[in-house]
Amino acid sequence: MARILIVDDEPNIRLTVRLALEQEKYSVDEASDGLEGLAKYGAGSGYDLVLLDHRMPGIDGIEVLHRMREVAPAGRIVMISAFGTAELSDAAREAGATDFLRKPFTLDMLRGAVKAALERPAASTVAGTPPPGFSTRTLNGYRIEFRPGKGIKEGDVLYHTFIVHSPEMETRSVTVRLPAYVIELVRCHTGLESMPGAFRFWQALCEEALTEHLWEHAMYPPSGILTVTEYTPDLRRWVESVIGHPSQAQA
Repeated sequence: MARILIVDDEPNIRLTVRLALEQEKYSVDEASDGLEGLAKYGAGSGYDLVLLDHRMPGIDGIEVLHRMREVAPAGRIVMISAFGTAELSDAAREAGATDFLRKPFTLDMLRGAVKAALERPAASTVAGTPPPGFSTRTLNGYRIEFRPGKGIKEGDVLYHTFIVHSPEMETRSVTVRLPAYVIELVRCHTGLESMPGAFRFWQALCEEALTEHLWEHAMYPPSGILTVTEYTPDLRRWVESVIGHPSQAQA
C-alpha cells in the first residue's frame, strides 16, 4: 500500500484529496503548511509520494520542495497550484518535482497523476533535469517525451512529433503543426531571421505549445494534431528565456 502525504493549507482540499485516495486504498497523511509537512516528511523514508501545494502561509511549496529534495533526492513529489503557469511548472520540475497538477482538478485527474507518479522509478525524479525544451516533462499526469529528428517541413509549415503518455498509461504520437505566420511573429518579436539552434529551436517551441495544451486541457489534442494558432504570452516568455530579451537579441 503506497503511503501519501498531502501538504496543503486548505482543510477542504485536504479532506477531498484524502477521501479520493483512500478509496483507492492508499494510506494518507496530512500537513496544514510547509513546516508541518517538512516535520512529517523527515528523511523521506515514510512516504512514497507527496502532494505539495504551491501557495501556503509561511514557506511556499517551491521552498518546501527544495528542502525535501535535500533530505530525499529521489523522492516523488507532485506540485499542486491554482495559480500555476508554464514557468512555474518548469521551476517546479527543475527543483525536482515529479509532476505538476493544476487546480481545479477532477478526481480522475488526481488519481491519474498519483498513479503516474507512483509508477515512475523514484530515481528518475531527481532534481537537476535539463531546462525546458528537448526534455521529458510531466504535467497533469501527462508525460511528454522528446522524439529525435528534424521534423518535417511541408511548404511553409513545420511539423514536429512527440510521444505523450497519459495518466492511464496510454501512449500516443502527437504532431504539433507550426504555421508560417507564427514563425514570422517569432522572428518579428526577436528581430532575428535565423533562430539559435535552427530546427531544434522550432522543435522546442512546438514542445512548449504542446505543454501549454496539456496544462490547460489535461487531454490529448483532437486527432493527435495540435496546430499553433497564436503566439501566446507564455510562448513569448519562453522565447525570451531561450534567446534573451528581444532588445538584447537585436543588439
